[in-house]
Amino acid sequence: MSDRMVLFIDAQNIYKGARTAFFDIHDLHTCGQFDPLRLGKLVCSKQPFSRGKHTRTLAEVRVYWGATEFQERSQDIRSSQEAECSLA
Repeated sequence: MSDRMVLFIDAQNIYKGARTAFFDIHDLHTCGQFDPLRLGKLVCSKQPFSRGKHTRTLAEVRVYWGATEFQERSQDIRSSQEAECSLA
């Protein structure tokens, strides 16, 4: 029996995590980039212990990249506070 799997990737966190774990701060910005489809296939190929003979089929890979609404609002608040401080 095969289970369908959809992988959701927070690309910014994976990229930053790879940079921190495997590369130096002075390495090129391309170090830490990854192939979402290859990552999905790798994750799908790993069999969890509790699943026995079941296999998984990769149905989709969805990649999300960017600031959340909360991060954008907090950046706007910081910018306005900095502007107020510079006017004072």
